[in-house]
Amino acid sequence: MKTSIVALFITGLLILNGCNSETQKPEIVVESFFDALSKQDFETAKSFATKKSESVLDMISLAANFQIEKMDSSMFDKSRLKFGTPKIVGDSAIVEVSIKNSDEFIPLKLKKEDGDWKVAFEAETLMKIGLDKIKKEGRKKGQQLDKELESIQNMPLDSLKDEMLNSLQKLDSVQKTLDN
Repeated sequence: MKTSIVALFITGLLILNGCNSETQKPEIVVESFFDALSKQDFETAKSFATKKSESVLDMISLAANFQIEKMDSSMFDKSRLKFGTPKIVGDSAIVEVSIKNSDEFIPLKLKKEDGDWKVAFEAETLMKIGLDKIKKEGRKKGQQLDKELESIQNMPLDSLKDEMLNSLQKLDSVQKTLDN
């Protein structure tokens, strides 16, 4: 009798552990999180997110409920998204999430909480993602501006002077036309 109970207990633990290890992979957690968001099931999304993420999800839920801003939940649809291989370092992981056929991605952070992987959909994380995107866009625009400035700097001064005089004459001509 004791042997049967011990065997049953061990079998139960192995089954639970086997299920838990599969569902607790960072990539499964991220996919489940996005699946819940696409269905606007914020309570389920919270179960895949850190405790600190709850306030952000509550705000999104509130906006969706009151339709303050029409929420396009298709942006969270897993069929439109591509999930990268998790990069795990200790109790943190990063999963790159991108829209299919796009070269841009969002590095989504996960943390271990109570032994389970949870998506860090926290205000700080989202702010960092936004700031990184702004910096990246700024660098692109800065590089473009640098190229334009370089082309002006490489232009012979006489040509630059002639172009400026020509432009001033055109402006003067337009001004005279407007005055008449």
